[in-house]
Amino acid sequence: MKAWVVRKYGFPENMSIIEVPKPEIAVNEILVKIKAVSINDWDLSNIEGKPWINRLLAGPFRPKIQIMGCDIAGVVEAVGQSVSKFKVGDKVYGDLSSHKFGGFAEYVATRENQICHMAEGMSFEVAAAIPQAGMLAYQALHDFSEIKEGMNILVNGAGGGVGTYVVQMLKNHKVHLTGVDSEAKREFLLQLGYDAFVNYQKEDFTESDMKYDIIIDCKTNRPFHRYSRKLKENGEYISIGGDLLKVIRIMLMSKQLEKKYGKKFSCVQLNANRNLPQINKIFENGLLNPIIDSKRFTLNEGRKALEYYASGLFLGKVLIKTED
Repeated sequence: MKAWVVRKYGFPENMSIIEVPKPEIAVNEILVKIKAVSINDWDLSNIEGKPWINRLLAGPFRPKIQIMGCDIAGVVEAVGQSVSKFKVGDKVYGDLSSHKFGGFAEYVATRENQICHMAEGMSFEVAAAIPQAGMLAYQALHDFSEIKEGMNILVNGAGGGVGTYVVQMLKNHKVHLTGVDSEAKREFLLQLGYDAFVNYQKEDFTESDMKYDIIIDCKTNRPFHRYSRKLKENGEYISIGGDLLKVIRIMLMSKQLEKKYGKKFSCVQLNANRNLPQINKIFENGLLNPIIDSKRFTLNEGRKALEYYASGLFLGKVLIKTED
């Protein structure tokens, strides 16, 4: 099968598409023929080996995982003897980040708890755009502060996958939602449902007079005291990624940060695939329409897809189709 392999850190020069053996499955695994895969920050950072702290998990000198790609959708081609949830021919999707990745390829072997049946009417492209960003958005909105009518909420990095899911998941809530991103995404985000927009290229939202009940941050790239002064009393800052050192500090020191600044600091520690059944229901009720960038790529164009993702010019999710 074809797969994009990275044997040493560096992007894009160290990526190669080569023929590798089709995976063999264990008794508790399934083999999925991948139809589509989307790109996430985790893929890019593990290919680049940056920042250096990533290498504590990814491998200090070379990547432990050589085929990246975690958000996949496809068809079950074979099942292990102990698998009970799936059968050959099932349409499935999921996030493979907690079990060996492997999505930038034609086939992947994974455990049955890493995937979910696709919702009725869900295409492979739509399904591949959901798992990681959809889970981060859902868990940011459901695992921390209760969303109440009249809240003022800000999303930093609103034009990426998570931000485009947050606004859709809040459609039935009477809240005021502000999106922060580049000027090129202003019109798109306001049409999508954001009530206000901040162009980070000209304005720092932490310097404005506005205060928020919740800040959901996809970037986590500013000092904590700036975030704290933008929160209302009893407000909460929720990081879902960005500067890894700052994210780790929130994970390990949330209580100390709350004591120091008088505001809540939380971090979504991704529980991969946990809420995909709920996402299926939201999709089937017509309340979720994943935003996929207009530029589409084939598996052979995987390097171009990652270069485009690294540019930051995309809207929503960047997708690779494994079949022309």
